[in-house]
Amino acid sequence: TVVSPDGRYQAQAEMILQATPTLAHSRLTSTLTITDTQTQAQQHWESIRLLDPQLQQDLPSNQAGLITVLWPVGWSATGEQLLVRHFSGLFATDFASDTAVIWSRPTENLTTLWPTAEYDHAMLLGWSQAQPDQVLFQTSIIGEEKTQVWAVNSRQQMLAQPTDQPQVYGHTLAPTSQAQSP
Repeated sequence: TVVSPDGRYQAQAEMILQATPTLAHSRLTSTLTITDTQTQAQQHWESIRLLDPQLQQDLPSNQAGLITVLWPVGWSATGEQLLVRHFSGLFATDFASDTAVIWSRPTENLTTLWPTAEYDHAMLLGWSQAQPDQVLFQTSIIGEEKTQVWAVNSRQQMLAQPTDQPQVYGHTLAPTSQAQSP
C-alpha cells in the first residue's frame, strides 16, 4: 500500500496467482485499488483490462502463461498523480516489459506511457528528478550490454536522460498476504 504525501489516498495492489504444475500454464494478474480515506470511495482497475491488445490477441483463449501486474510505485512531488508500474510478460519466455500508468487525482483518470524507442525490455524507474512531470524508463535490447535511460512525458515524447535519477513520494505501508485456494 502506497499512501499519498497528504495521507488522503491509499493505493494497493492485490496479486492473483493461478498456479498450475506447469509454470508456462500459470497466470498472474492483479487488481489496483485507490481509496479516498476521507470518503472511503474506491476505484478499481484490473491489470488484464489494461493489457496491450496486441499481446492479448497472441495469447491462448485461457490466457495461460500470462503475467500482467499493476503495482503502485509512488506519488508525484505534488501528490496529484500516482505512478503505477504495469508489468507484462509470459511465464517461461524472455518477454517481460513495463509501461507506466499514471492516475490523476483531479480527473481520476488513467494515462499509459512507454518509451517509443526500439527495445526488448523497458523497466519503469520512477518520476524524473530533472523534469518532475516526466517518467523515467531504462530500456535494453537482448544481447546488448548497453542500457538507456529515457524520460517520457504525457505526450509520449521522450528524451535520453543518462544521468537523471528516479524519485517517488508518499510512504509505503507493510504488505499483507492472504493466500486462498480456489
